[in-house]
Amino acid sequence: MAAVIFEVTSYSLRLGKGGFGTTPIHCPATIIVNGGKDFRCIFRFVDDEPLPASMAHARTADIFVAARHYPWYVDLLRYERPVRCTINQGEPEFSYLATGEEPAGEGEQVIRA
Repeated sequence: MAAVIFEVTSYSLRLGKGGFGTTPIHCPATIIVNGGKDFRCIFRFVDDEPLPASMAHARTADIFVAARHYPWYVDLLRYERPVRCTINQGEPEFSYLATGEEPAGEGEQVIRA
């Protein structure tokens, strides 16, 4: 199966006890990343082990991720650019976010007054 890769243009976060459709899966945190109006990937952070099955469609995906990884995803979205999302349609559990290429040793920018 093919992979769909898109640049993340916006994202939203949701915290709180919520379910997933009509199934008894509780997602304490959700991150939705968008690539224009055509692409969307929902990362659902759960405490369940094993993780529920992820699902991918033509241009969208619902991906279940261990809750302990939530801070990594938020940091990546807040501090890096560009960020790309890869939806693995054949094995959706292997979908991921990644940064664009950056020079080695760039470090963080410090602004001094």
